[in-house]
Amino acid sequence: MGTMIGHALESLQSWVHGLPVVLQVLAVFVIGVVPVLEGDVAAAVGIVAGVSWPATFLAGTAGTVLATVGGVALGGRVDGGLRARRRRRDRERLPAAADGIAAPTGADRGPDPGPVRTPDGTALPVGGRGRDRSREERRRALLDRVARWGLPAAMILGGVVSPVAINAFLLASAGMNRRALRLWGVVSAVVNTALAVAATPGLLHLIWR
Repeated sequence: MGTMIGHALESLQSWVHGLPVVLQVLAVFVIGVVPVLEGDVAAAVGIVAGVSWPATFLAGTAGTVLATVGGVALGGRVDGGLRARRRRRDRERLPAAADGIAAPTGADRGPDPGPVRTPDGTALPVGGRGRDRSREERRRALLDRVARWGLPAAMILGGVVSPVAINAFLLASAGMNRRALRLWGVVSAVVNTALAVAATPGLLHLIWR
């Protein structure tokens, strides 16, 4: 079995070496941009395919950084939209209060668990159903991680178990500091890709022998 895998890897690497270096690097970069794959998968694929480790590391990291910056920007737009919606809702309530229309009481609305807040005190919107609820639960878990470990550790350690770009998007949409998210997203991309570049040759050796 190991010999068959070894021959297959040798054939793959021989074919990849016949491609222009630009195409090799571009393929690793494109894999790194995909949020569910990112730099660690890109690095593993690049090393297995025989792309040089410096090119693999740089291309995989660059792809993850680009995806993370995009995730932060998109999350910031979501956060801005949520804030604008809350301000609009608050303005709509003012005329009703001025006309003497009573707001619903707690008994009418049912129990209120209170808003979930980010570490800087920003209240999060209540999640909806299906995908929105799942996203809200994931965002709450991320915020708990940030509150427990701090943003640097949450981004770096969280990037090991879930995509860095998606973590950055969820935290940015929750109102976290976007500059800090970009910084620690880059650090997380570098760490995760470096770990994959370092670990993949050892795993290949175990499989190959």
